[in-house]
Order: sequence, then C-alpha cells, then structure tokens
Amino acid sequence: MQRPPQRSAVKIGGRRAYAMARRGEAVALEPRPVDVYELELVRYAWPLLEIAVTCGKGMYVRSLARDIGETLGTGGHCRRLRRTAVGPFTEAEAQVLDRGPLEQSDLIPLDEALSRVAELRATYADSG
Repeated sequence: MQRPPQRSAVKIGGRRAYAMARRGEAVALEPRPVDVYELELVRYAWPLLEIAVTCGKGMYVRSLARDIGETLGTGGHCRRLRRTAVGPFTEAEAQVLDRGPLEQSDLIPLDEALSRVAELRATYADSG
C-alpha cells in the first residue's frame, strides 16, 4: 500500500489533488495498492542510498523515497530519478533528442511497437 503525494494527479471528488494542494486546501489521499516487482540495493554510502525499482503503473518512486525515510526516521527524498523502461520500451532503445531531428531509421517500426504493447496487455490481463 502506498499513499500518493499530495501534489499528484489523483482525483478527489472530481478534482486533481495537485490543484487542491496548490490552493492550500487540505488533501487527504488514502493509501492504494501498488505493485513492486523488484527492489534492489545498488549502492549505499551514508547518507545516500541508491536503489533500482521495477514496479507497476501508479507507483510513485518519490513517495517510496519519502516512505523509506519515514521508516528510518531520517526523512527522505529523491536526489535523482532515472526511468530505464516504460512498459516494453527500454532505455537502450531511447534516442537523444538534442543531437538533431530524428530519422525514420531511429524509430521502432509501428507494427513492432504495437505488437509489444499488445503482448504487454495480454500478459497483464492474464496475471490479473
């Protein structure tokens, strides 16, 4: 279970929590189930902890840092956050946008991209 951050896009009574928080309104978000498939300690050197997380949609990694800090009684936040995959698409396939315009050869062919998403949806539906 994880409590989303007050400035999240979660809706409360049809309104986004971040909009309510910006107006100074009290935002009380209930913890919700999230999926953490893997959590790996990469490096630890006081006071910094580096972890690798494989998780499902709806997981707030910054909130995980907050929760770890609260549990340890030290406070916690993300100094750096790096997404290495989104669904079936990995960082290794990402393109650097500041090197100039993308060429057709830089892109994953549409039929392959759609096939990956369809496989992911089938896997998710089978596991649910």
